[in-house]
Amino acid sequence: MAIYRADPSRVPLLTEENSLVTFDEDDIQRSVIRKNKKSRRQFIFYVIVSVILILMFGAALYLLSGNLSEDDDNKRHDFPPSKSILGKYKQAAIASDNEVCSQVGKKILEEKKGSSIDATIAVLLCYGVTDPHSSGIGGGFFMTIYDSKKKTSFVLDARETAPINAKEDMYEKDPEQSVLGGLAIAVPGEVRGYQKLCELYKCLPWKDLVQPSIDLAQKGFKITANTGRAIESSKDKIKANPAFNKTYTNPETGQLYKVGEHAVFPLLANTLRIIAEEGPQTFYNGNLSKNILEDLKEAEQDHTGSKAENPMPAVENENELPDKFADFFMNKIKTIRDSLRDFDDYKPLFKDVPLFTSFKNLSEDEVKTIINKLQCKSCELDILPTKVLKSFLSELLPVITKLVNLSLSQGVFPLRWKQAVVRPLLKKAGLELIYSNYRPVSNLSFLSKLIEKCALYRLNEHVKDHDLLPINQSAYRQFHSCESALLRLVNDILDGMEHQEVTAMIAVDLSAAFDTVDHSILIKVLEYQYGVNGTALKWIDSYLRPRSCRVNVSSTTSSERQLECSVPQGSCLGPWLYLVYAGTLFDVIPPSITVYGFADDHTANKRFVPTLTNEMDAIRDLQDCAVHINTWMNSNKLKMNNAKTEFILFGSRHQLSKCQTKDIIICGDVIKSKTCIRYLGAFLDETLNFKDHITKKCKTAMMNYYKIKCIRSYLSKEATETLVLSLVISHSDYCNVILFGISQTDLYKLQRVQNMCAKLVLNRSKYDSAKQALFDLHWLPIKARITFKILTYMYNCHVDSIIQERDLQNYTVLQKKALSSVLNDGSMLYSAPAPSGGPVWLFIMNIMDGYNITPESVLPEKSELLTYHRLVEAFKFAYAKRTDLGDPAFVSDVLDVVKNLTSRSYADGIRQKIWDNQTHDYMYYGPTFYDKLKTSTAHLSMVGNDGLAIAVTTTVNTVFASGILGSRTGIVFNNEMDDFSSPNITNDFGIRPSPANFIKPGKRPLSSMSPSVVAGKDGDIKLVIGAAGGSHITTSVSYITMRVLWFKETIKQAIDAARLHHQLLPPYIYYESEFPKHFVEGLRNLGHNITDKPAFRTDANGVTTKNGLLYANCDFRRGGAPDGF
Repeated sequence: MAIYRADPSRVPLLTEENSLVTFDEDDIQRSVIRKNKKSRRQFIFYVIVSVILILMFGAALYLLSGNLSEDDDNKRHDFPPSKSILGKYKQAAIASDNEVCSQVGKKILEEKKGSSIDATIAVLLCYGVTDPHSSGIGGGFFMTIYDSKKKTSFVLDARETAPINAKEDMYEKDPEQSVLGGLAIAVPGEVRGYQKLCELYKCLPWKDLVQPSIDLAQKGFKITANTGRAIESSKDKIKANPAFNKTYTNPETGQLYKVGEHAVFPLLANTLRIIAEEGPQTFYNGNLSKNILEDLKEAEQDHTGSKAENPMPAVENENELPDKFADFFMNKIKTIRDSLRDFDDYKPLFKDVPLFTSFKNLSEDEVKTIINKLQCKSCELDILPTKVLKSFLSELLPVITKLVNLSLSQGVFPLRWKQAVVRPLLKKAGLELIYSNYRPVSNLSFLSKLIEKCALYRLNEHVKDHDLLPINQSAYRQFHSCESALLRLVNDILDGMEHQEVTAMIAVDLSAAFDTVDHSILIKVLEYQYGVNGTALKWIDSYLRPRSCRVNVSSTTSSERQLECSVPQGSCLGPWLYLVYAGTLFDVIPPSITVYGFADDHTANKRFVPTLTNEMDAIRDLQDCAVHINTWMNSNKLKMNNAKTEFILFGSRHQLSKCQTKDIIICGDVIKSKTCIRYLGAFLDETLNFKDHITKKCKTAMMNYYKIKCIRSYLSKEATETLVLSLVISHSDYCNVILFGISQTDLYKLQRVQNMCAKLVLNRSKYDSAKQALFDLHWLPIKARITFKILTYMYNCHVDSIIQERDLQNYTVLQKKALSSVLNDGSMLYSAPAPSGGPVWLFIMNIMDGYNITPESVLPEKSELLTYHRLVEAFKFAYAKRTDLGDPAFVSDVLDVVKNLTSRSYADGIRQKIWDNQTHDYMYYGPTFYDKLKTSTAHLSMVGNDGLAIAVTTTVNTVFASGILGSRTGIVFNNEMDDFSSPNITNDFGIRPSPANFIKPGKRPLSSMSPSVVAGKDGDIKLVIGAAGGSHITTSVSYITMRVLWFKETIKQAIDAARLHHQLLPPYIYYESEFPKHFVEGLRNLGHNITDKPAFRTDANGVTTKNGLLYANCDFRRGGAPDGF
């Protein structure tokens, strides 16, 4: 028992007799005051000491526990809840990407008494209106359906397929075509999927299912934040397509729709109305399919080409040669301009055309696309080699884009980039020592060409929108080439022969046309006839003058020369400016004369029935036309070279025998009629039998053949084939579309050359079978090559998308058994089979299931960190195996891969390879190939009152897909062809593309979409889950499933939780910014590479069940909302 000493001044005392000892009043007051002062001091002292002790104890405990408090050791990290709604329902729940679409589904179920299938179709149709950037009837889907009453599950595969005319190497030359334009579009499967659902289940009338979406498209809806962001990020893609731009422009503001604005899509409403009235079959074989095919024909397609440069020949005095070339080129230009000095200045006609006053800023994506299309060529003017610049493009792109936009917006082209290194290009072999046989070609710095290309990109938009270039000018224009120009000319002449007419033609030659373009005249033409004004015209003026050049020959360079005129050959903008400059020529041509142009090569044609009067009139008209051309040339500071201008009469022998004209007078010079002329590399004889053309081409081809034959013993088969194709076969292939219908004798001459080449490549004797050699090399014979070429040409002329009517008619939805796997607790996992992401999801879940995760096992944050590490390792193994997946209908090995991925024993073996204390280099996980991993999607999870659980992920691939919106249908067409792999394109880590995912007609591309259902061991529905977001879909679905099943979180908690992602390559963990930093550091300490860039967001929707109730949540990242009853 404690003994306390009493103080009379502080407490009352008891006497031995237990009576109270009393004090007087003053004593009591003094005692109380002393007591209060002392107590207050002691209290403050105790508080201070206690705080210090607590802080010291906490700090010591923190250090001893490895940065985790005692309380933290007993709980898991909780993520802050979002503003999303956790819906609670009794009978049916719908979790969709858009609140409006969830309401549509609820009305179908509750008011129309429809089934879960009805509601699903209605919601998906709604997506196509409200979320067209990620889904719609121009795309496809994977759907997993689980029937809790029958305890069965199956999958509908309405994934898009490659068209019949697709080839596995179709994007090798221009990978961008797999992303944008008509070639990127695969056969849509969405609507056929709806049709299949209604064949399997009894559906409401089609009008009831489609009408809500018709109303939304016709009457309008508010643009959500998600769709608004998509429009803003894709505005350049949208504006590049006229129908897209018109549909997505708010008529009240004249700008693209923004968040919260009221949008209407009347074209799409009409298309949906046709589907409602005629049924889904009309999309594939009906009135609507015709409109779709017409839309696809308008889809834009790029065509690019390249020029080969001949090497300079060796000469005796190389040091003087550059200056001699420079003097010759400059004196030639001066001589031409001096001869034209007395002519009046050009006075351009004014045309009332829309103005182009400034260059709109380019986005980083636009600049990146332009850079990727430019060839990796460098010259001495480049600060960095082009290959290095492209390798670090992601880091340099913001600076380069800013530089481009500054130049264009301020109307200034940097002086440093107006310098050119000129290399003389040989025109004709055998005349190497004649200066006039060389053409000056400018080599410019990469950044100079980039800014030119960006300016040209905007100028072409203006010119194409208002159709300003002459229709008969074929050079440097989309859908035009030497072949198209020649074919048009030959077709015109042959048409005349069929009508018993003769065609009189003069082929006009110009002297140094590009080098004598007058800058002042060009500026006037741009201003008066093309509407270029303001800073745009100022920029072009700055681009043109002043310019300088130096001639380079064999690493020796001349002194610098100033250029007073010309547009640089070898530049990006120069040829286009020449077309603008020479375009006014067509304005002075008499209506009776047809003029065709290809850059500075022009022909003037006059057809006539061969009578004496008609012949004299035709020749007179041609002579007058030549006068007009010459006058125009002189006024525009160009010189017509009469010495090289040619005249010829084309016709049948019978019709030509009636003609008497032997020559023509052009500007005082007599031009003799020829029997054969050379135009655009082809030799055209007077009867168009092409005997001269074939003879000359065979002669050149055989010369190159014997050269290759001399070195054959030093070459491999592949090298020999490359040389033969480029130096020999190319001569017979050049513009062979004009050779259709030639005689068997002439055909045999070309075939003989090809036969010899085939045997040379295979190193076979001349006595061996040529037919077998061609077969072994997979070479078509000459006649078949010509036929194939003309069919291809006709096809390209009429079709810009490779999708044909039979592609739509033959499209089939596949009904498959769902992939399944059993967890340790007896739960059943169901998901879509390959080529979806379902097998990868099942593999990840099987690996993680072996760790026996429970809420208690991850209570310490150290254990939670270890779980995240194991999950990332599972991601990496899964994505390594994903590279072997593809469409099992085309790749039989895929079934074996899927069997492994769904095998628990296989997962057990992989789990043994996961180390808890470190990660590994990406090769440890065994990637055989690589796949493209990107897309934009939408997802719907729902449980209906009929016992069906439905998870469906739908997509058009990237944001706003191919950039093609049908001008007749309003449909946003997918670009699923980009999900295929292309041969010969390795990734940045040297890993080859996956052959299992190469393009084949009718094949379905690989996907990450993972619509999934989890059922309890009793068969009741536990979870319906799926996500949108490309390659992050599978990891997000796995992450959420783990948190629901094993962390025992609600569906809202699991979806709200910040996510992390790893797809093996690139070898980084991507994470959302809300992911705890101490976990990030913990993963980094285990050896993981973690990018500073947070992951782009995936959007998940899910439904869970508990105690007979349904709980639904839509990802706050996308802004959807659940509904139900």
